[in-house]
Amino acid sequence: MNKDDLMFFRLFTSLFLGVGGVFAIAGVIIGVNIHSHIRSSLITQGTVIDYVQYTYKDEDGIYVKTYHPIVQYKPINEEPLVFEDSSSSNPPAYKKGQKVEVIYNPKLIEVASIYSRFDSWFLPSLFTGIGTILILIGLIPLLRRLLRRS
Repeated sequence: MNKDDLMFFRLFTSLFLGVGGVFAIAGVIIGVNIHSHIRSSLITQGTVIDYVQYTYKDEDGIYVKTYHPIVQYKPINEEPLVFEDSSSSNPPAYKKGQKVEVIYNPKLIEVASIYSRFDSWFLPSLFTGIGTILILIGLIPLLRRLLRRS
């Protein structure tokens, strides 16, 4: 292997292993934080009772409407509470009267949000998956070189 090939090999492997490692570690850290949040929270059922419509101007100067669901839920041994979820969409993601899972902190029962397993685990799964793929790509030339030596 000449000097240029060796330099490319090292750069390629280092880049993919480094970036892949960062993505994989970020995915694991995000996943651990989400898992910790879920373990310290309670999940109950709520009902979408209404929407709040927000209108804003996008980067092209076009007015866009989004809808935040208003959800009523009943914490354990408490009176029903209502919150506006931070998620928004157009059209609305939920219908009025639709049952949803609500996750809330038992110490701060008024702090709640709609719980979606997909929304919760998508980002850490994506980061960990991309990181793993990049690491595997970075390992291919390394493994090929090791196999050629034996």
